[in-house]
Amino acid sequence: GDGSRALEIADQGIQRVTIERNSPREDRKSYAKLILFKAKGQMKIKDYEGALQSVNKAIKTREFLFDAYSIRGNIHRALSNYKQAADDYSIALNYDPYSIDNIKGRASSFNACHKFADALEDYQQVLSLEPSNEKARVRVNELKENLSQAGDSSDIQSLTRSSSSGTSTWKWMNKKDFKIVESIGHGGQAETFKASRIDSDQIVAIKMFSCRNAEEINKRKEEMNRIIDAMQDPICVNCYGFFLADHNCKFELGIVLEYIEGMTINQ
Repeated sequence: GDGSRALEIADQGIQRVTIERNSPREDRKSYAKLILFKAKGQMKIKDYEGALQSVNKAIKTREFLFDAYSIRGNIHRALSNYKQAADDYSIALNYDPYSIDNIKGRASSFNACHKFADALEDYQQVLSLEPSNEKARVRVNELKENLSQAGDSSDIQSLTRSSSSGTSTWKWMNKKDFKIVESIGHGGQAETFKASRIDSDQIVAIKMFSCRNAEEINKRKEEMNRIIDAMQDPICVNCYGFFLADHNCKFELGIVLEYIEGMTINQ
């Protein structure tokens, strides 16, 4: 119950155990068990960074890996590192595919990363193991509705497959083809960067929108198409294309524009 007391007990035990490369397995197991006990205590007092360091030490012993990856998944989720959390829960599920807590944790992490189809699959598995789990049932219905509204555009690949809307043709590009030089403007909806193309050193301007889900991305796409249709004039900057990226479990919609040196409107 008391995280501070758990830390004190764990530290006392750890001090009595010395682990080296060729230490007997029983010593490694004792050490790993104490380290994981310490990590749980650190989590109770919300010392998540300390807990992460502890559980990483436990993983290096190669003992109690199911528990270690499960705990590390919980730590990453508490730190909002949802992609890492999903990866750790997946590793833990390799040891026990029917661990309900890990399936729930991964489902929640997938959902936070906008991987709605994967989250739906996990929540459906939760329901198959716990038919009376109403929270999982609600999640399944919500995710089905979200996927239906988004037209199954639940990830970057499916979004970029439907690349045309309105009269404008979306030329899809890759964010990795550009190197950000500096931020040159910021507004209420987006931030604009000066960037260079890696293959040609061409200088461009990239306007970046942060989008929460597939529905918002489609909305932005429609808005940008209307704007681009209205920009077909020699006095307007050219639009070279677009890219979609997944950054820290958030979608980024980038518009690659012609960059022209000059004064700002304020200047």
